[in-house]
Amino acid sequence: MSVTWPTLPRSLIRLRPRSRRTPIGLDVGSGHFTAVQLLLQPPAGEYQVEHVARLPRANGDERQVGPELTDSDVQVLGRLARLGQFAGRGVVVGLDSPWLDLQSLALPLGSRPLHDPEIQAALRFELSRQLDHDLSEAEVRSWALPASMGSGPNVIGVACPHDRLRQVTSVVSQAGLICRRVDVGCLALLRACAPPTCLSRSDIWGVLDVGHAATRLTIAVGPTLVLHRSLHVGGGKFSELIAGRLGVSVEAAEQLKRQYGMNPKANPCAPSPGGTPAAEVAQIGRLVFGAVRRELARLAGEIERSFSYAIHLYPDSVVDRLWLVGGGANLKGMSDYLSDSIGIAVAVKRPTSATASPTTGGNTQAADDPGLMQAVGLALLGLEAGRG
Repeated sequence: MSVTWPTLPRSLIRLRPRSRRTPIGLDVGSGHFTAVQLLLQPPAGEYQVEHVARLPRANGDERQVGPELTDSDVQVLGRLARLGQFAGRGVVVGLDSPWLDLQSLALPLGSRPLHDPEIQAALRFELSRQLDHDLSEAEVRSWALPASMGSGPNVIGVACPHDRLRQVTSVVSQAGLICRRVDVGCLALLRACAPPTCLSRSDIWGVLDVGHAATRLTIAVGPTLVLHRSLHVGGGKFSELIAGRLGVSVEAAEQLKRQYGMNPKANPCAPSPGGTPAAEVAQIGRLVFGAVRRELARLAGEIERSFSYAIHLYPDSVVDRLWLVGGGANLKGMSDYLSDSIGIAVAVKRPTSATASPTTGGNTQAADDPGLMQAVGLALLGLEAGRG
């Protein structure tokens, strides 16, 4: 089965909707499958989340390393498709590390275009050297970076072994779905989060995807991804630290993250969750913050260094903002803490609007989760592939 990869970075450009309903955006995570289908609202092209489904994969462990799908995953994916009550069977699949590898490269482009055969040969050689494995049986894509100050990278290359692509498309097919396209997960996030002003002005902006096992930082200049990093900690680590500090279960710590957060100074006069006394809310907030403060400080330092690097390469660009996405973005107070620490506007990015559906049991909050943003970006790319 052939797989059509997006043209990069053109895939970030918002497209005029061709139909009201998108194909299914399928985010293949290390521990979960997440699927989203959108309804486009003409003429502006705004969307609503029509159907959502998320199920743990067969292994159920987001800390697992290998990019392996099993026969049990076929069953899970088939059940997810039925649960979501999606219209059509076409899906756009999003993959991240360790399924694929993304590297910044410095190539001798000169005045030659990136598609020049000699440049493509140099790209494969350099990518293979950095990744330390043969790319003769791999899908390779690349895009040029905007002209920068200094002698930094000028190309980003992406490589995905053919056997991994075949495994993904085979599992999708066995589950009764049709793989229309395969996309790079971080590009899907940029597509879903891109502020129009950043694209028109070539601003520096970014997306921080706080997953359960890892956090990924993507920085773009205008529509073009220029830096992608995997950072040291995920949302699951925060929950473990909170559970250890407060002497509660990890599940209870997850609830504390979402309900109370870690910033007792924010809106001290606001109504307390569930009628809890304000003093108790402040105390819980202090304990939660104390549990995660060291890891958050390390995370903020990594983000600040990454933005400083981008600013050094593109000093004429204006720094716009950093979006928080992923399940870990639900930690209340995290955006305020990061904004104060790095001096950049930080906000949680959620789907633009949500409609209650049988998939979410009439609960619009489920369709408003920042953990859906990668699947949203995949569904938006699916407009190029037509309806499922």
